[in-house]
Amino acid sequence: MDKHYSLNKTNSGQSLIEALIAITVLVVGIISLISLLMNARSTAREVEKETIATQLGAEVMEAARFVRDSNWLRREDGDGTAEYYDGLRDGTLYNGYYTWDPTSADPGTAIMFRFTSGGPTTDQEKIWIDGSDYYRQHQIPGSILGWTESGFERIVSTYPICYATGVGEYLITADGDTCASDTEIGIQVRVQITWTIAGDEHVRIFEERLYDWKYAEIL
Repeated sequence: MDKHYSLNKTNSGQSLIEALIAITVLVVGIISLISLLMNARSTAREVEKETIATQLGAEVMEAARFVRDSNWLRREDGDGTAEYYDGLRDGTLYNGYYTWDPTSADPGTAIMFRFTSGGPTTDQEKIWIDGSDYYRQHQIPGSILGWTESGFERIVSTYPICYATGVGEYLITADGDTCASDTEIGIQVRVQITWTIAGDEHVRIFEERLYDWKYAEIL
C-alpha cells in the first residue's frame, strides 16, 4: 500500500508540473500574439503616415510643375512679361507654404504658393482635414471652421537654380539672394513634411528640380 501511495504522489506531482508548463507556454504564446498584433498595428500606422507624407510632397511638386507650365502657355499666347517662376516665389522670398482651394474654379486662385519674410508661421505650416476629408493648408489660419488638425506640417521652399560659365549650376538658398549676373535656369522645389507618432518626430524631405528648358539661355 505504501508503495502504491508513493507512486500516485509522484504521478500527481508530475501532472502538476506538466500543467504549469502548459499554462506557461500558453501565457507566453498569448503575450507573443498580443505583442505581434500591436507591432503590426503600429507598423500599419507608420506605413499609413509615410504614404500620406509622400502624397503631400507629391501634391506640391505637381502644383509647381503646373504653375511653371501655365506660365509658359501665357508666354506662348503673347504675354511677353510672363516668367516661368511667376507664382513660385514672391520677389526674392523663397520660403513659404502651399494652399489649394478645391471650391475655386480659377486655377490662379485655387493653386497658390504663399511666401512671407522669415518663412511660414507654425499655424501656416499645419495641414488640416477639411469637411470633405481633404488634406489642406489654409490661407487664413485662425478662420478655419469645422476643420481638424491632421498632425502633419509642411514647409515649401523654391530656390532659384543659377548657371555660371566655368562653374556650372548652383543654388540660391536664402531669401533676398539672387543669381545676380549669372543665368537663372530653373527652380528647385523643396518640401519638408513633419509629423509625430508616439512622441517621436518624423521628417521627410522631397526635392525636385524644375528647369526653364523652353526659354532659359546658357551662354
